[in-house]
Amino acid sequence: GSPPASVQRMLELVELKIDAAVWQVDAIRTEQDDKYLVFDYTNAPRIEQLARMHAGRLRVVDDRSAYFTIPADCRECDSVLALAKSVLRP
Repeated sequence: GSPPASVQRMLELVELKIDAAVWQVDAIRTEQDDKYLVFDYTNAPRIEQLARMHAGRLRVVDDRSAYFTIPADCRECDSVLALAKSVLRP
């Protein structure tokens, strides 16, 4: 049968960690009341490549963080998780 919801969520988070590792992103969080999805990175050329793939929607703001605006209708946990995956899988 299907795995329990908690196991399914764990698998989704592991997939997200793998996707993040490919882009050398070491943390993903939300900021400003879930208005932004923030990607903390360790490799500037990799995050700049990812930002180019998103045509300005992913903004590199300093030598550590890149911001992606979360649409107003996408602020539930499952939607934010799906959005993070979509950013890391252009």
